[in-house]
Amino acid sequence: MSLIARLILLRQQLKSDKNLKRCNRCSLRYDKSEVSCPRCTGLTDRQVAELIEKQKRMQLGSVLYIFIIFGVLALFFVILSWIL
Repeated sequence: MSLIARLILLRQQLKSDKNLKRCNRCSLRYDKSEVSCPRCTGLTDRQVAELIEKQKRMQLGSVLYIFIIFGVLALFFVILSWIL
């Protein structure tokens, strides 16, 4: 997923935060119109723990991706300044 696509997705998520509430079990957000969290309903405690770990890995991967992009851009500008 490109950086622009991630930013668009983040903007949409921030706009829709008003209609969401946080699940007490898995700490993920879901629509207020739902009776219970659709992600963890019917899962065992172990499966919920795995879901939380997966979510943490995805968040860490997103942050690392952004740092790598900024690092590559910084390197590009340093090389560009040496050339010019």
